Amino acid sequence: MRPETEEALDRVTALAREYLESIEQRDTEAFKVGAIGVVFELDFGEQGSIGYVCSDDRYWIHAALFREAARQAESTDPNSEW
Repeated sequence: MRPETEEALDRVTALAREYLESIEQRDTEAFKVGAIGVVFELDFGEQGSIGYVCSDDRYWIHAALFREAARQAESTDPNSEW
């Protein structure tokens, strides 16, 4: 595996861990992760690319995940949640 791929996987893992630990601290109830969506901004030097992958193959799940993520990202409330 190329070093940049290893580095990206480490970053994704750390980001997921940070997010799930923050949920664990905020909510005491047990939870189960359903679908997982990941968005990547890839830098190829002079050209960039945005891509995503979703653990669920139902396209309406893709749309719902990313629509909600965009809504939260655009929210003025930093604690905005579903």
